Amino acid sequence: MEQRSYAVAGLPPPVELDVHEVRVGNVFDEASAEVYGQKWTINLAVIMVCACSLALQMPFGILLNLGLPHTLVGLLVAVQNLVGVWFSTTTAAGLVMMAIFCAVNRRIETTMAFRYVWDGERTMALVVLGLIQGALVTVGLVLLVIPGIYLSVAYSFAVPLMVEKNLGVWESLETSRKKVTSQVWGVLLVYILFAVLFVLSIFTLGIALIWVVPVSLVAQGVMYRTLFGVGADNQDPEAMPAFA
Repeated sequence: MEQRSYAVAGLPPPVELDVHEVRVGNVFDEASAEVYGQKWTINLAVIMVCACSLALQMPFGILLNLGLPHTLVGLLVAVQNLVGVWFSTTTAAGLVMMAIFCAVNRRIETTMAFRYVWDGERTMALVVLGLIQGALVTVGLVLLVIPGIYLSVAYSFAVPLMVEKNLGVWESLETSRKKVTSQVWGVLLVYILFAVLFVLSIFTLGIALIWVVPVSLVAQGVMYRTLFGVGADNQDPEAMPAFA
């Protein structure tokens, strides 16, 4: 089996890990194991991201209910959407990097979720990526549902590829699409599994989300490591802060 060395940006290389195909059982088992001791850090990061997102959107909700002129309403909606893309894409990058750190047995901190909220050119590139990715998926869903679902799965690793591999916008999208396409059923089954677990969590009054949320996030990191490796091709050693 092919061996690849994984060295997370800014950190010494961990033990070599096998590169293998994405299999739902393997991903689930490994994510469940890797989340041990990190569960509450991830949950707190997710709660903080959700709270900040709500706080950012509240002023727009208030303004849009003031009976403003249609032109101003349209402008506010556009700004609201742009702010939403900015915050959701940059915090998604931070959360997925937390998951990747877990996948290579590295300690994480809650503040990592906000690492890319304002990071100069990288933040701007992430916003552009989020806009293009969202537009492509939306077009796919509008024209035919299946292409939209395919693109949402195929592009799901574009954000971490931009951050961890220091790729450009289109290169991130295409690298994600091509690699995921080669193992699309394995990746899709993992997403379906966790979608089912999220639905089933309703019957536990949401208590199961304490476990489902971090495991699903770390599963994303495990799949990323499996598909792309971690650190081997990274040209930017400052991509993530080194947490001892």
